[in-house]
Amino acid sequence: MQGPDTQLNQQAEPERHSIAQSIALHLLPGTLPTLAFHLAVREVLQRFGLTEELIYLLLGNVLVFYPTLWCVLFYYARRRGNTGLSLEGIVVYQHKTSIWKTIRWSLLILMLVGPIFLLLEPVTNHIQSYFGWYPIQVDSMHDDKSSRLTLVLAFFVSLATTALMTPITEEYYYRGFLLPRMPKALGRAGPGVHSLLFAVSHFHQPWMIPVRTIGLLPLIYVTRITRSLRPGIVSHCLVNGADIIIATLGRLR
Repeated sequence: MQGPDTQLNQQAEPERHSIAQSIALHLLPGTLPTLAFHLAVREVLQRFGLTEELIYLLLGNVLVFYPTLWCVLFYYARRRGNTGLSLEGIVVYQHKTSIWKTIRWSLLILMLVGPIFLLLEPVTNHIQSYFGWYPIQVDSMHDDKSSRLTLVLAFFVSLATTALMTPITEEYYYRGFLLPRMPKALGRAGPGVHSLLFAVSHFHQPWMIPVRTIGLLPLIYVTRITRSLRPGIVSHCLVNGADIIIATLGRLR
């Protein structure tokens, strides 16, 4: 009979993707079709008073981003022979860390990620200054011209999407499904390449590629060490939530 540790080790070594397959699965699902959807419906929906942020987060995420990534996961689950909603063998890092271990690892991630984003903020802002031409600016909910009601509405939409559903979906798909399947040919560079591909996949914010690539590494390595998605999900939710709260309070003053 196989014990939990044996089963865990088996789950930790799934069949690896090829380099081309890994790149495609990182970049093509999710954000790219969401961006295309946004650009297709933006002009019509803005006539009804919806901002860039609300269109992207509420409609783009709910109608395109989340369904696309979950459909990919369940497609591979069906190919494996799973039934129902089982993602066994597809989402690998599902070790159930205790509450206290989850908190400790999450705090460690935050302690490492926070300073990276703060230190690189001037670099991010400088890069963004060259993207005034970019066809989508999802930070427009923080525009000084936005009404207080619009800001409040966008705040709650952002909490439900960016600070909750997006971290859960991204951690299951990118860290649970793609990270353990990084091509063997990459060797020790696998986590770094995964981080870069994840950063590039955020086509709506290309100016954040450097800071995301570097800042995500602590979360990636903690996920690999603990073989659990829980610390990554908790810290991801907290980072996104804090960013939303700080940005919105700054505009409401």
